[in-house]
Amino acid sequence: MKQLDINMLVGTMAADITKLVQATIDTMDSDFTTETTDNAKAGDQADLYNAMNQYIVYTMLNSTYKKAFDSTKKNLDHFSEVLGLDIEGSPEITKTIAEVNGITFKKKQNKDGTSTLVTDL
Repeated sequence: MKQLDINMLVGTMAADITKLVQATIDTMDSDFTTETTDNAKAGDQADLYNAMNQYIVYTMLNSTYKKAFDSTKKNLDHFSEVLGLDIEGSPEITKTIAEVNGITFKKKQNKDGTSTLVTDL
């Protein structure tokens, strides 16, 4: 698959996820009720309720996708090692680990060598 096709596919997926997240929050928000007759206070309560609903949704998404993200980084290293590739980063140098079907896996280690990031995929 060409890089442009990958970008379009992933961009469409991201837009679809954003729409679904917003629809979920909107559904949760539609359940809001208040006992107050003060419109300003009711508006503030609705805003707080919306913020709580957003927190619930984004906390779940963060947990789910953070675990998946961390797992994919480990898988990149694992399968690169299986293929006999050197996965060690180099301080302040972007190193190409692998290139497969037009997708490049690169790493860059920070200056003091304590952290290595996947810089490009």
